Amino acid sequence: MKVVEVDITQNVMRFFRYGLLGFFMLAVLVAGGIYIYQYHPSYLTADAEVAGTAVEIKAQSDGKIVELLVEDGSEVEAGTPIARLAPNVTEDEIAQLEQTAALAERNLKELQQGQKVTIPATEASAAGTNPAAQQDLANAAARMQRMNELFEMGAISAVKRDEAAADYDAAQAAANSSPPAASYQTITQKASPEMLKNAELQLKQARAALESAQQAMKATEITAPVSGTVSYGDLAVGSSVRAGDSIASIRDVNDVWVAARIPAREKEIVHLGQLIDYEMDGHHVQGTIQEVVDAQPSDDVDSDEAQMVTVKISVPNDADFSIVSGMEANVRFPIRK
Repeated sequence: MKVVEVDITQNVMRFFRYGLLGFFMLAVLVAGGIYIYQYHPSYLTADAEVAGTAVEIKAQSDGKIVELLVEDGSEVEAGTPIARLAPNVTEDEIAQLEQTAALAERNLKELQQGQKVTIPATEASAAGTNPAAQQDLANAAARMQRMNELFEMGAISAVKRDEAAADYDAAQAAANSSPPAASYQTITQKASPEMLKNAELQLKQARAALESAQQAMKATEITAPVSGTVSYGDLAVGSSVRAGDSIASIRDVNDVWVAARIPAREKEIVHLGQLIDYEMDGHHVQGTIQEVVDAQPSDDVDSDEAQMVTVKISVPNDADFSIVSGMEANVRFPIRK
């Protein structure tokens, strides 16, 4: 039997040469995978939008909107007129209020100086033997005169005026046992503190009503209190508004942020001051996390996983494009580093 000798030296050398090369390549691939895993994090993406502080714009008087001066969503500067209002007050109403205020002022002055009351001379002489009856008659005469003035002003009803007249007649009958004489005398009757107080209150109210109406006549333009984006909401031409009503809102351009919502279970991946990348209007932007707002408990949510937290991210002040409220953004949160 013939034995064939085989030289395996070359085979061994070939094995070591290509085997080591393959082992080296495998090691490189493993090391690369580990590097990518450790230093290239995966991301949680979230849709977001630009939000900001909304400032309410209120009507200064009652009236009707007759014109909207800027379009909804427009950027305006502070002080820019955004709507025009036709007040409910008319010139005739202003004139009537001026007359009422003047009459109230004159009435107060007369009360402060004292009311002059004319009574029959026989009543005074007859009442000389009865001072209480004379005083009652003078008081009744002063009250009747005061009620007549208030009735002319529209401050009291005819019933009150007639009651005062009836009281005067009763006082006159009590003070006189005979028909009045033809001669009269005039006396000055000081107003009571209560009458003075009521007159001062009526003057104050009349002046306040006049001032309010005059201001309403001037409040024909509604202006933006701050610079920002105007939102009219349901306001339209023809809408009736009252003084103090919130008719629109404006978002301050100097106080905006990106608001992103992520599941509550992912809250541990974010922290204050963290640098975050996001895309907005085709631009790559970076900002820092300013606030993380926890989800509010809700009876409609069965589990914590369904809850969402809001992450507020800053926007750059030197952006080379316009950033306005409502603009959409796509945010990437790194899951691990």
